[in-house]
Amino acid sequence: DELRHGACRPSQQPDTVPRVRVAFLHHSLDMGGVERQMLSTWAAVDRERVAAEVVLFQDLGGWADKFKTAGLPVRLFRVFSSSRERTPASEAAEDALLSHLRGFDVVHAWYG
Repeated sequence: DELRHGACRPSQQPDTVPRVRVAFLHHSLDMGGVERQMLSTWAAVDRERVAAEVVLFQDLGGWADKFKTAGLPVRLFRVFSSSRERTPASEAAEDALLSHLRGFDVVHAWYG
């Protein structure tokens, strides 16, 4: 049971435990409740055990710099335009997004 919660095996040193890679998936980082909750969640995370990144699929939004300042990298894959329409480049962006997400242990999708 302890192993499922990130405890080290007796033969492992604590600094050899790999960090869990988490993607916070959202459409953009405009000011709102979802964005505040993501920052609040990140503030409570043990950064020695978790590596995270914000992955967006529409726009950067006005709060991208706040996330970068908080130590959360932000990556944009423009699957949708600002008007939420697919564009000729949407298919390639979607493929790149899905490929990128495969590198994470957890994808936390936000809706709002």
